[in-house]
Amino acid sequence: MTADVKIQANIVGFGQPQTVYALLKADTDMLVIAKVVPLNKDRFKDSVVISNADGPRDVLFNDGMLMDSIVAFFERQQGGKLDIADNAVQANPAMKIEEDGINKTGRLFRFAADVTGAQIAVVAICLYAQRRSVLGSVESMSERLASLDDRQDEPVSGRWFLAGDVISI
Repeated sequence: MTADVKIQANIVGFGQPQTVYALLKADTDMLVIAKVVPLNKDRFKDSVVISNADGPRDVLFNDGMLMDSIVAFFERQQGGKLDIADNAVQANPAMKIEEDGINKTGRLFRFAADVTGAQIAVVAICLYAQRRSVLGSVESMSERLASLDDRQDEPVSGRWFLAGDVISI
């Protein structure tokens, strides 16, 4: 079983530099935004560090990721996979995201001018959680496909797979 993932996002350049701590629960894929503090570049225990700042980090977050991170935030929020704790409610970016039109790829968004580092941190964490979830699904599928090859030259269900066969996993 995969372990829960502790996440620390350090964001600068949006008002006061801030750190947001979160937990991605492995069994439910629920993302819990737990706490907001002034910027703390020291890694919290064994957390994954997401940052747009210089210093130690595992994942770089930059301005080019903002649109994808907003979409990831809305997907988690609308899917019931985001829980913002009472003591981190100031990090909720929902009221700071404005629709900014539509183009051929879909809806466009922008942040209000007074968005905070904590609110940017939350969308960055949502994007990380989304990407981790996709990678976990691909890894699981790869393991299941590899197990099909463990047949040691024995047909599966009495026959071999042929090119063009549909394999349901």
